Amino acid sequence: MPDKPTYEQLEKRIERLEREAVSYKRTKEALKKYDLIFSSVQDPMAYIDKDYLYRAVNDTYLRIFRKTREEIVGHSIADLLGKQVFDRQIKKHIDRCLEGEEVNIEDWFNYPTWGTRYAIITYYPFVEDDGTVSGVAIIARDITKRKKTEEKLNKTTQALIIRNKIDQILLKTSDQEMYTKILNIMIEGTISRYGTFEYIDQGGGISYISISTKGSSLISIPQKGTEISDNQWEALCSLALTDKKMHYTNTPIKAGEEGLVIAKSIVVPIVYQDTVIGTIVLANKEKNYIENDRRFLEPIVKHIAPIIHARMQRNREENERKQAEEALKRAHDELERIVRMRTSELLETNEMLKTEIEERKRMEAALRQSEEMFRAQYRGIPVPTFTWKKSQDDFLLVDYNKATEDFTRGLISKFVGKSAGELYGDRPDIIQDIHLCYERKSFIRREISYRMFTTDENKYLALTCAFVPTDMVMVHMEDITEKKMAEEKMKRSEKNLRILSSQLLNAKEDERKRISQELHDSVGQYLTSIKFHTENTLSQMEKKSSKAGLKALKDTIPIIQTTIDEVRRISMDLRPSTLDDLGILATISWFCREFQLVYTNIRINKTIDIEEGDVPEHLKIIIFRTIQESLNNVAKHSQADTADITLLNRNGNIELTISDNGKGFDAQEKLMSEDYNRGLGLASMEERAELSNGIFSIDSVKGLGTLVMTTWRI
Repeated sequence: MPDKPTYEQLEKRIERLEREAVSYKRTKEALKKYDLIFSSVQDPMAYIDKDYLYRAVNDTYLRIFRKTREEIVGHSIADLLGKQVFDRQIKKHIDRCLEGEEVNIEDWFNYPTWGTRYAIITYYPFVEDDGTVSGVAIIARDITKRKKTEEKLNKTTQALIIRNKIDQILLKTSDQEMYTKILNIMIEGTISRYGTFEYIDQGGGISYISISTKGSSLISIPQKGTEISDNQWEALCSLALTDKKMHYTNTPIKAGEEGLVIAKSIVVPIVYQDTVIGTIVLANKEKNYIENDRRFLEPIVKHIAPIIHARMQRNREENERKQAEEALKRAHDELERIVRMRTSELLETNEMLKTEIEERKRMEAALRQSEEMFRAQYRGIPVPTFTWKKSQDDFLLVDYNKATEDFTRGLISKFVGKSAGELYGDRPDIIQDIHLCYERKSFIRREISYRMFTTDENKYLALTCAFVPTDMVMVHMEDITEKKMAEEKMKRSEKNLRILSSQLLNAKEDERKRISQELHDSVGQYLTSIKFHTENTLSQMEKKSSKAGLKALKDTIPIIQTTIDEVRRISMDLRPSTLDDLGILATISWFCREFQLVYTNIRINKTIDIEEGDVPEHLKIIIFRTIQESLNNVAKHSQADTADITLLNRNGNIELTISDNGKGFDAQEKLMSEDYNRGLGLASMEERAELSNGIFSIDSVKGLGTLVMTTWRI
């Protein structure tokens, strides 16, 4: 018999039971709270276990499927939604979630009672304390209305884009081109390979326009399936024209006794006020024609029908007007011949004239509409455009477009009503172009340099004058300043290159001549003297006068030394040996000393703030030649008494500046001149800098001196 529990054991058991009771109460309250939240959510929610069985659903879920909780809870998803929907659309996502992944999907779903809906479904894994996934919480949000709105908006946007594209075609193209481009849009939109457009032309006859893509044609290889005869094809076309609706077939069509076929086709009648005014046939689409093709074509056809009708009507009226004018002329000639004999017909002729007047009024209204269309196009031209109207012997500025406003910063409005003589008084060539364009009724184009009367800016312009019936000239003004300046800079560069090449050859020959002369005049003379002394010494030694021979040899040593010094001088002029032996900094110091020995009236100030190792080897000779050429220019041309040389390493750049306090010159005029002759001075320094990826600049002001600066990026 077991021992009775002690008082302490009973007391501990009571305390444990009390704690469990409190915990149970809290758990129950939490479950009530979660159940309340779960039931109050408006979106469908459910909880399924690892066997795909429903364990809990909220009220919204029950309402959607119109079932009781008992009909869902404990049953599988396949039982509720169907095995095909479960296997194809749902199972793979639940399996991912059971592996611990949160899954979000958007798709169309077919629900037995909810119908076809577009929903966002989120699968949340339910993780136990030990980390295992025991089930999946499902939340579905119906966004069918939003999705349909988005699709409708996309379709509407696409339709507006196509309509805008068609409107541009209608505004800017001729009849033939308009029909071709509209047909091309329909072919591209339906992904067809062939299309034809049948319409009534100006003469009242039937015309055709056909387009093929990728080498296709109306005739193609038959596809599988039963062919229909050409009579059946004609019946299909007649049906489309009779009931004024689109008809399409995806069955091959026999097109004659040769057995050639049209693979697939759709017949699109163009209807205006219940009358067929044209027909479009699209054919040979790789896939079948479907309702989406019909929905794509319908708004296009409805949009273009009144415009095509208006164009056809305008063409017919134009044709009728011409015919009426010819008839009027014939009637007028006939009237002069029989006026005395057939006075009674005067009233009838007057009635004809009244009819013609009404017709002309109608045509004038159409002309005004055309003018409005032209004005809209005119305002949208991206090139600045003026319109000049003939006024006695001059032209008045009467209109301008939006591009002109932008180009002149709005100042053009101040000059409306002014004459060409007032605005172009200093440019008779422009006035002459406007007059010639008007007289010849043609186009005149020229490129000019011009100071604008609106902004006072100097521009290079391409002016195109075009005659606009009956008394106006339209001037297009294209700004080609940047292009022109680039061309002129290129021409100057080419000319400078030719000059430099020529002068380089001349300098080469001059340098050879100078070296030859120096060798002849100095080294040659010294060598001749050495030869003479040597021969004299040998002669004396042969005569056994050794003392006199020894003295002669000693006298030869100074001559040899002088010869060595002369050779060293010539070598230093060609390329200082110190540049290779000691570096650029020592060479600059040597050259400045030598320069001041020759030009004692010019003081040289040096500022060197760079290490020898900071100067790349290929730049050393360029820096030396730039300093050499600059100081030579100072000595020859500047009349300066001070020159400053600065060589710095500044922020990763090598900066070389040579300045003087001489008389200076107009640098801009010198550099921009077409026929200046800079020798190998400025041109060679600039060329050396550019070839070594440096930036060369020169600044000089008359009376204030000259500054030459070259910068290289290390």
